[in-house]
Amino acid sequence: MTRVICCRHGQSVANAGAATADPLTIPLTELGRRQAEEVAQQWNDEPGLIVVSPAERARATSAPTIRRFPNVACLEWPIHEFTYLNPSRCAGTTGEQRRAWVEAYWSKADPRFVDGDSAESFEAFIERVEQAIEQLSGLGLDEHRPILLFGHGQFTNAMRWRQMCSDARLDMLRYRAFDLQNPILNCELVELKLDK
Repeated sequence: MTRVICCRHGQSVANAGAATADPLTIPLTELGRRQAEEVAQQWNDEPGLIVVSPAERARATSAPTIRRFPNVACLEWPIHEFTYLNPSRCAGTTGEQRRAWVEAYWSKADPRFVDGDSAESFEAFIERVEQAIEQLSGLGLDEHRPILLFGHGQFTNAMRWRQMCSDARLDMLRYRAFDLQNPILNCELVELKLDK
C-alpha cells in the first residue's frame, strides 16, 4: 500500500478573484504564502518523496516543506490542474467572467472535445491522472513514509474519483458532480491509499 498525502496549493490570485493570464504562472496571494508555511509545520515525520505540479502556485506552496526536509527527493510531475478552456481565450479574465464558458464546457459532456491550443480534453486529463496513480503506486515506498503531493483540487478529486468509480472512466458529468460535491480547500490535505 502506498500512502499519498495530497495538498492543494495555497490561495492563488485567481482564487481571490483576480484576472489571470497563463494557468501555470498564477502566483499565490499573501494568504496563500502563509498557508504554505503553515502546511510545512504540519508534517511530523520526514516523507518518503515530494511530488510537485509545475504550476507556480503549487511550487510556491511546496517550497516551505521542501526547505524543511532538504534531504527528501523532490520530483516535478505533470499533475497540473485540468486546463479545459483555451488559455489564450481566457487570458486576462476572472473566474466570474469565465463562468458561462465553464458551464458550456461541462454541459457539452464530450470527453474528447478540445477547446483550442494548449487546452486539454477530459480524456487526456483522465489519462494523466491514471498515469500519476500508476507511477505513485509503482514507487514501492514504505507506507510509513508517505509521498507528499503538492497539486490542485480537480486533479486530487480526479484521483479519488478514479479509485471509487473505475467503471465510469470518461463519464464527465459524474466526475463533475463528484468534484462540485467534494470541494478541496486551499492547503487542505487529502490522504489516498494506493494499491501496489
